[in-house]
Amino acid sequence: MIRISTTNFRSIPLGDVLLHPPQITEAPPAAPEIGNNRTMLGYEFIHSLFPHFQQKGPPIISLRGGDEEPKADFPPCWMTYSDPNCFRYNEYLDLDRILQYPPTLYGSNILFDPNSAEDRGIHRAEQLFILTHQVVEKWIQEVVVNLDEAMKCLREAGANNLSPLRAARGAMERAVACLKASMASPAPLRTMQPYQFDAFRPYLGSMSGADSLGFRSIEGRLGIITSFEKPGVERLPRYEGPTIYEVFLDFVKRTDRAALEDAGISIPANPNDHEDTQREAVKSLTSYCLKEEGRVRFFVLCFLQCEHSLLLFRKAHAKIAETFINNKIGSGGTSGALYLLQTIALSPWGKVFFEGVKTSIADLPSGSFHEELRTVVSSISSILAQAQAEAGTLAE
Repeated sequence: MIRISTTNFRSIPLGDVLLHPPQITEAPPAAPEIGNNRTMLGYEFIHSLFPHFQQKGPPIISLRGGDEEPKADFPPCWMTYSDPNCFRYNEYLDLDRILQYPPTLYGSNILFDPNSAEDRGIHRAEQLFILTHQVVEKWIQEVVVNLDEAMKCLREAGANNLSPLRAARGAMERAVACLKASMASPAPLRTMQPYQFDAFRPYLGSMSGADSLGFRSIEGRLGIITSFEKPGVERLPRYEGPTIYEVFLDFVKRTDRAALEDAGISIPANPNDHEDTQREAVKSLTSYCLKEEGRVRFFVLCFLQCEHSLLLFRKAHAKIAETFINNKIGSGGTSGALYLLQTIALSPWGKVFFEGVKTSIADLPSGSFHEELRTVVSSISSILAQAQAEAGTLAE
């Protein structure tokens, strides 16, 4: 059994988690046995997982040994509501800490009047602004962790060891689901009035979404290079490892080398080469990956779903920015809504797979998988065309 090391996990800075995700380690040693094959899971074990949990009594599970299926002599005390020493839901989720309302910059200024309904409304709007971004960053962290897990599993998989492939698929599926969840998170911001945002915006200074280390981490793993850097501000650290696409293509080459050679299929080394010299190779490679019995076609769909979710996220972000700041300069020094519209683009490798699927789509058979693929491709095409048109309108 494989587990993520939990030692002091809550104390690891967010940046370290994103750039250096928790290491996957072998399962920790079993809890000490206490006579007759009975095992105690004591306070030390619980505290290693949840440092905020205060000891109320030693939770104990007694398990029968031997060849019998382990059975609890009684329910674990932290799951027994009648037990005053039980480990409670709020403690398990650390709700006392994470549900504290964050202080707002507007509410901290000397002119803030708590007896004014308008000032309280602005204060609440800024709280919603903070909360929304915190939720998005948490989902982003989950995306990064799962992309890294998918890459780790793909590296472990081989022609004679395909078992990690299932775990890689699960990790990619979770990454896509978390991206979709992050896309929906900013929706409550639409309830904020522009005058409320204008009231606390000056207090934000030069901070902006461009400072998000988490979003940069996703971009790095997809091969997106963000060119914008705020003047006078230290460059954010960049992810320097391989992209998820490169790890996937390396897996395909390692496991299907003979079949690729027999079919005369080559894998482009540089995603930017496909426009001039690699278009047919990309089409052949994509068709190979999507063949009916192919074990890797799921990843092609997941890659396009990742790209699609990022496009939708950027589109929603641009729409919110257009509502609140329109053509004003962004707090980070960008051109605001226009800049965000111009970021609505596929990654280099995402463009390779998108073009490959787009040109192969007419040859795909019917079926739920291929219909889902057609839907994603159609939506990506629509988003890209719409963003280009809106950016042109704003630039005029």
